[in-house]
Amino acid sequence: MWSLETDRTNRLAAEAIYCAAEAGKFWEMQEWLYFNVDRWSSADDIVTALSEMAAPEVGVDGAGLAACLREERYRSRLEAFSKDAERRGVTGTPSFLVGSQTIPGALPFETFQQAIEEALQK
Repeated sequence: MWSLETDRTNRLAAEAIYCAAEAGKFWEMQEWLYFNVDRWSSADDIVTALSEMAAPEVGVDGAGLAACLREERYRSRLEAFSKDAERRGVTGTPSFLVGSQTIPGALPFETFQQAIEEALQK
């Protein structure tokens, strides 16, 4: 299973999203990372690449983003999310959590409807 602990590039990307959220730019950073993955993901120094490329385009302070990433301000939160996902049986994306049930993949509406109805009855 994919792990934040073993995949530094993805961990830094996830942390960058939370760092950008401090400036109200969560979704902007998420979108920028997705559409510009070829620009930043193979950089020798991802922190510098994100602070110099992503920050100005997203509208966050580059020095602040770099500091947030170097401090690993959101690492423990993301590790907790990763461990919770593993505990719940999430093995990839998309995955959905409805109540205590994990629904892997893009399944038909009826699957979600049933899971929601079951969760509401508990």
